[in-house]
Amino acid sequence: MYSIEYHSSIRKDLKRLDKPAVLFLKQKVLPLIVDNPYQGQLLHGEFRQYRKYVFNFNKVSYRIAYEIMQNNTVVLLILVGTRENFYKELKRRVKFSFPRPALIVLALALSIHLLAPGVGWG
Repeated sequence: MYSIEYHSSIRKDLKRLDKPAVLFLKQKVLPLIVDNPYQGQLLHGEFRQYRKYVFNFNKVSYRIAYEIMQNNTVVLLILVGTRENFYKELKRRVKFSFPRPALIVLALALSIHLLAPGVGWG
């Protein structure tokens, strides 16, 4: 069983949705994701570490973007919304929320160099 954590902007996402859709999401959809997060479709390109789950409610198609965290016990919900501007918002949200792996490596290399300036790189 997985636990769910929420991106800080999820509350804002839920306020944009109809109340019955939010209730459906909480009662029906989230339990499905918690039970088996791998059923969501793996995204491609710059979003390849994320998954999406699509559900329909009252003739409206909704999407949930989430990530299965490395410890494999936590599902991090990143974005909930309709298809309109979904990927544009996901790009904005991920860009400012999560550092890219290359930046982490660069930051680590710089911190090692600053802590041990006499150590050579080669």
